[in-house]
Amino acid sequence: MDIDRWTVEDFVLSFEFRKWVLSPDAETNLVWEGLLSKNPEKLKEIKLAREILINLSSKSFKLSVHDKEELWKKVELETENTVEEGETRKIIPLNANSTIKRMEQKQRPLFQFSQFYRIVAILVLCFGLSFLAATLLQEPEEEMESSIIYTEHINRPGVKSKLTLTDGTQVILNSGSSLCYVENFEQDKRELFLEGEAYFDVFKDPKRPFIVHTGTISTTALGTSFNISAPEDQAINIYLLTGRVLVADQSDSRTEIFLERGEAALADKHGGMTKGKFDEERVTAWTKGIVVFDRTPIMEAIRVLENWYGMKFDIKNKPATNLTVSGKFDNELLQNILIGLSYSARFQFKIQDDKVMMNFTNQ
Repeated sequence: MDIDRWTVEDFVLSFEFRKWVLSPDAETNLVWEGLLSKNPEKLKEIKLAREILINLSSKSFKLSVHDKEELWKKVELETENTVEEGETRKIIPLNANSTIKRMEQKQRPLFQFSQFYRIVAILVLCFGLSFLAATLLQEPEEEMESSIIYTEHINRPGVKSKLTLTDGTQVILNSGSSLCYVENFEQDKRELFLEGEAYFDVFKDPKRPFIVHTGTISTTALGTSFNISAPEDQAINIYLLTGRVLVADQSDSRTEIFLERGEAALADKHGGMTKGKFDEERVTAWTKGIVVFDRTPIMEAIRVLENWYGMKFDIKNKPATNLTVSGKFDNELLQNILIGLSYSARFQFKIQDDKVMMNFTNQ
């Protein structure tokens, strides 16, 4: 793993780094201690990334009597397990914080302490731990590293997948889309984060609402089925097939809509939300391998085909902005779809490897 060019965002988004910070083990600690030794200049970014993750997952706690006794045992063990002169010992860091602290100490000037000063240092450490324990008891909101594991499903363009979540909910994830959530969900809610498009058949659980976040828009349900389409930099569409859901804009508490079966919510990327009807067959066609264009702008149709088949389109003589195409293609080869569209859209094409070259004639 090469972290010499990583930014704070790279560390926060890294699965290995999150594991090290939130649920460390001996093997992970040794790996990151080695990376820090090779890249000491990244210490500042690593500290900031760790603080961000801890703030996102912090929980309040109180230090029990048992925990305080264990804390003092660790101090006693530290004073007893001294290293004889000339003897070396491999130190296994306890967690991300201890590793970072040790690396900071390595970057400071080294001083030789006599046995007297070593004893003084141990006494100071004991009093410091006692003060820390008292502070933690008075302020239960203090930070605490907690083990939160996220599950993420990512489909590259051209790949679709069917998922069964741990609560029994069925999901069809479209190509070029991703879904992220806390493993096994939380006790009071089932919260997911979607980029792209997915169909959800939600397992009913009145005690744990099912919430899907797409940008600032959240869709909340208990037991229902709906489709969410959230292409990058475009409007977000929520289509309700069964049950009832609440669609809300987290950036504007006044903007929320209840949807009944057969209704859809359109959340514009510039703000605002409207409600309307939709064609169920057309909306869910992609879950059955069917591509449907109904007076669809040609550039939008090309975007759909790029994502559907995982191909890159190279366009020459770009078409008129008002050019639209229509057609229904059931599990067809890309070549057959392009042949069908070319008659009305008047273009020539050539497929080579993972690229489609298109040349539009004068409209």
